[in-house]
Amino acid sequence: MSRNNRAVLRALFGALFCVFRAVSRVKEKEKKLETRVAVIGIIVEDENSVNELNALLHEYGSYVVGRMGVPYRSKGINIISLAVDAPQDVINALSGKIGRIAGVSAKTAYSSK
Repeated sequence: MSRNNRAVLRALFGALFCVFRAVSRVKEKEKKLETRVAVIGIIVEDENSVNELNALLHEYGSYVVGRMGVPYRSKGINIISLAVDAPQDVINALSGKIGRIAGVSAKTAYSSK
């Protein structure tokens, strides 16, 4: 085999290796974008926080499957259950942002599928 042929083969194998790595990276990204279903339970104890909470829920609206709010007047609180279908990191970010709003607390339960 001539020197030029070896160089061509090395270049081809190098290119194939690069393509293989690129495909592997794309598949890894696709796995990371898999969504999970979760329910975020939200308790609102400070009515002044409602506008900030609604703005945040609107920001993540494309992931929301359903929302149910129940005013518990005798206790002076509002209870919201939020069903979402989103990548894990999006659910975590939303739940964390909700929990940082003054007068609001949140807990998340995830589907196993």
